[in-house]
Amino acid sequence: MKKRMATLLAVAMLTMATSSMALSIPPGTFTEGAVTFSNFTFVLTNNGNSTPTSLSGVAITPEFLGANPGFAINGGFSAQGLGSDVDLIVKYTATSTSLISDVDLAFDGSVLTQKALASVTEDVYTDSSLSTLLGQIKVKTPSPLSNDINLSTPEYSVYVTKDINLDALSCGGTVTLSDIDQAFSLNTPIPTPEPGTMVLLGIGMLGLAVCGKRRMNKET
Repeated sequence: MKKRMATLLAVAMLTMATSSMALSIPPGTFTEGAVTFSNFTFVLTNNGNSTPTSLSGVAITPEFLGANPGFAINGGFSAQGLGSDVDLIVKYTATSTSLISDVDLAFDGSVLTQKALASVTEDVYTDSSLSTLLGQIKVKTPSPLSNDINLSTPEYSVYVTKDINLDALSCGGTVTLSDIDQAFSLNTPIPTPEPGTMVLLGIGMLGLAVCGKRRMNKET
C-alpha cells in the first residue's frame, strides 16, 4: 500500500509540473517565480552499457510543481548489464526573495529487468563551502519515487548538491530514468505596517474611545 501511495504521489507531482522551454547544459542563470537558479556545475561518469555518455543528452527545464518554483532535469538515463552504471553530480545555487523552507523531489526511475537501482540524493547547504547541512532528501526505486523535507532553518539562499545514479546490479539488470523534478516551498513574509498606518490606527482607536466615553456620560 505504501509503495502504491508513493507511486501515485510521484505521478501526481510529475503531472502537476508546469514547464517552460528546455535549456541546454550548462543552463547559465534563470529565474522561475521568486527563485533564481545559478552557478550550475555538472560531472558525468559512465561505466559499461549506460547513457547518457555526454551532457548533450541532458537538459534542464524551468517549471512549477503546483505553486512551487523549480526545474526538471531531463535525459535518457539508463544502465543495462552487470558493471554498467551512470552517475551525474549537479551543483547549483537557489536564491529567493522569500525564505526557502521546504524541498520537493520526484522522479520516474524504473527497474525493467532483474536487479538494478536508480536513485537521486540531494544535500542542501546554507553556505557555498558546503559545510553546514540544512537537510538531505532522497528518492529511489522502487520507492519512494517522491519525497519532501523541511529545512532545519529557512534561508534566502541555499547551495545544493544532487547525485543522480543508475546501477545495473546483475547481468540482466536494466534501469531507466528520464525525468527528475525539483521544487522549493517559500515562506511568504507577513507585511509590516508602515509607521504612518500605525499612527492613523492609533488616532482611530483614540477617537472611538472618546466617542464611547461621551456616550456613557450622556446615558448617565
